[in-house]
Amino acid sequence: MSSIDADSELGRTDFFYTYDDRDYFDRFENPRLDRDGNYHSIGVRQEINVVQAKRIWSSYYADNGSGPRDGRDLDRWLLLRAGYTYRNERTQGSEFDLFGNTVYGGVEVPIPYRLSFDFTAEYSWDDYTQPSIFDFRGFERFDFVQRYIFGLTYTIKDRGEVADWESLSVKLRGSIELLYQDSTVWDRLSQDIYSFNRQIYGLELLISY
Repeated sequence: MSSIDADSELGRTDFFYTYDDRDYFDRFENPRLDRDGNYHSIGVRQEINVVQAKRIWSSYYADNGSGPRDGRDLDRWLLLRAGYTYRNERTQGSEFDLFGNTVYGGVEVPIPYRLSFDFTAEYSWDDYTQPSIFDFRGFERFDFVQRYIFGLTYTIKDRGEVADWESLSVKLRGSIELLYQDSTVWDRLSQDIYSFNRQIYGLELLISY
């Protein structure tokens, strides 16, 4: 991965490439369902710092004579994110070979009391290159996937707040992820077997040095 770091008041741009050599432990009767293979992706991510918390919540972070509240908390940025990923997935079988495009955008908002809210919206278009063995019409599969993530993070300890661990950061994050996948595949019973909705609820303890 290569990156270009702008001034801290502007943001960051990342270019990346990933390669996965995957080996699934699936059992199948039809070799066309073999998902083992090579998964490639290439993309770009952009982050833009817009405005700091001390400007958004100026009354909360005002110095009342004993110093500003919550240490470095006031220096956090309202952050915008955007990105694009191109995927090329080649498998041993043919059911899951695809060319995919994903775009996403998001925002992270600093909130008083050491909290921050984040939201991400992601959209993927997956174009499969062979007719699906499950589609009674013999059509190729095409999926449209929507993903929405809502998160709330509380900073327990920020960098520089622990004397013997200057780089330590400890955060607690709760999240809700909503996933909607719509596929063009229909089997002989008119079941859209690759279409589904899913909700994931998460709680994470994030520790970094």
